[in-house]
Amino acid sequence: GLCVASMRQELWDDWTAAVELVQGDAWLVGGDFNCVLTRNDKPNGVMDSTSIGFQQVIQSLGLNEYPSSGAKFTWQNGNGLMSKIDKFFGNATLLDRFQLSVVLVLECPF
Repeated sequence: GLCVASMRQELWDDWTAAVELVQGDAWLVGGDFNCVLTRNDKPNGVMDSTSIGFQQVIQSLGLNEYPSSGAKFTWQNGNGLMSKIDKFFGNATLLDRFQLSVVLVLECPF
């Protein structure tokens, strides 16, 4: 994921442009976004301002987070701060085609 918030916005703008090329097709985007999407993505529920932009782009692109099982958090720093910043999203076409799919989040020895 991109550590600089302004670079994240550029990436999200690129996604918006790319969606026009794949209208009607099933598509999936996933990875380390370096940004939480909801309060549930951190044990303390604290979100920063970049989360709002992330929420807006996910909503505007009509994406839904793929359901996951396994570990709740995907990242931890040396001080024990944890969060879920690795995610997979699909559009409605993809989710309809692969209704039983689940992302398995493996335990990581942080």
